[in-house]
Amino acid sequence: MNVRLVGYLASAVLTLTLGSCLASFLSEGDRPSYEAVSAMWDDMAPGCGRIVLYRPETIVVAEMVTGLPSTWPVRLDGDASADLPRHSFVFADVAAGSHSVSSAGRTIKFEVRQAETVYIELESGIPRLIATTDALERLQGLEHRFRDDLPFNL
Repeated sequence: MNVRLVGYLASAVLTLTLGSCLASFLSEGDRPSYEAVSAMWDDMAPGCGRIVLYRPETIVVAEMVTGLPSTWPVRLDGDASADLPRHSFVFADVAAGSHSVSSAGRTIKFEVRQAETVYIELESGIPRLIATTDALERLQGLEHRFRDDLPFNL
């Protein structure tokens, strides 16, 4: 096969791949933001708190280069699960008490108090607790990409 033809084919494949990833990246923003969704939340039921899980990553190229998945499966309390796409968040109201979040082979355990919101960030799929002020700053502009308000169906 001609070396020049191979170069043209490789260039075409790379252009199509990057173009589709760029289109996906640029299409972000057509879903409700954290600010819009959180403004519509109902009050928490007595004896309940809220868990907000979010994934702030937006760089598509990192997924291509490192092989990281574009969504991370997340488990709440070992039962309920959702796939969390990049640049998005999910939330669930839970009974006050001990809870866990698992993703990327890691599990964190934490307490949720009545009427408290706990924030969990997934960075490269690894869950970690984040202080409220830091989380609210990082959540700005993130999108809710799920059909159901509470995709965990708890």
